[in-house]
Amino acid sequence: MAEDQLITLLEVSHSNSNKKVRYRAKIRDCKFKDVSEMTVDIYDHSTGNDSEPSFIESIYYNVETLLSVDEFLDFQISAVKNLKFHFEITNCQIDKYLEYNNQRYKLEEITVNYHNYLAFPTLKNVLVKVVDQQMVPQFIEIPYYNAEGYIPFYEAHVGIGFNLSENIRPRNHLKDKTTFRQGLTVHEPLPLFLIRYGPLFINKDGAGIVLLPLKNYALLFTTIIDGEPYEADGLSERERSLFSGWILKTWDLTFFWFKDIQGISHGEIFKIQLEHEYNLNRYFTLAPHMFVQWWDNEYMNYYYGVAPNEVSVVGREYTAKATKNMEIMIKGYLKMGRYKWVMAVGEKWYGKNVSASPLVRKDTEFRTIWGVTAQFL
Repeated sequence: MAEDQLITLLEVSHSNSNKKVRYRAKIRDCKFKDVSEMTVDIYDHSTGNDSEPSFIESIYYNVETLLSVDEFLDFQISAVKNLKFHFEITNCQIDKYLEYNNQRYKLEEITVNYHNYLAFPTLKNVLVKVVDQQMVPQFIEIPYYNAEGYIPFYEAHVGIGFNLSENIRPRNHLKDKTTFRQGLTVHEPLPLFLIRYGPLFINKDGAGIVLLPLKNYALLFTTIIDGEPYEADGLSERERSLFSGWILKTWDLTFFWFKDIQGISHGEIFKIQLEHEYNLNRYFTLAPHMFVQWWDNEYMNYYYGVAPNEVSVVGREYTAKATKNMEIMIKGYLKMGRYKWVMAVGEKWYGKNVSASPLVRKDTEFRTIWGVTAQFL
């Protein structure tokens, strides 16, 4: 009976020039037999020793997907999941191929480069030497911003957007010039950014920390500036405030809970959001998005209530109670190298306790957002 042989299928150049990362699998009778896992080790040419990947090395060199059927074996590595390595056994000879951008090449060499700009290694690029169908050598470079599926230890995306939406506030009470609000529409610049170092982040969800990063779950604690600001002659100014709270992400569902910690509204916000991304091709992603949002009594009465000393301006007193809002939006993302274009259009429906307020002229809000970000790390 033939014995299993441990064969090196692929060697990847290490950032340490003395080392190679080896991917090995067992074969028997010139076939891949029951390959449920591969052996990954770091081989040091200067000492002749091999070792298991360290925690840092495993970020880049882990096997992510594996499929084997007798004469065929495919796998991907964690550094760049948009490369697929394909192996075929023909007459007991193993041929190595690379599949990238719907093209197949004969594989010669691969190097994974990373650097330590901010005291922790992160991917720089992946260099691959291949031979095309005409047997012409080529070099393919995949920079870090085109490496799909890889989550770096730190990253920075910065850009600018533009928000255009309907204004639900009465026109004759409007004079908030700081956000360029005029007439029946709101048009204002919108900063777009994501800055992250390890578990610390600053983005549209605020400034916070990831406390529980799992494959299908993530628990975040964050602080954000939020509110429904409003200013008009004869009325007390409604200001934004600092809110802190929790975000729980699980598959396509996200749960938000925030509490006003600045003591301006003393209110609370709870929101359930559903969003799923459809990758139409390697450039364009479509993401339908909807949420249901609850504002409590304190939040509502601060932003939409009318106090006795404001009756002369709006005509009647109003004590606003808790309410529920809903939004449906379609988002699109176009990725071109380090740049990502953002497009979104949607409608928000405000609860009956918002629409009943004298400080509101309508209960729906159409919104569109356009923008672009660039990845610098």
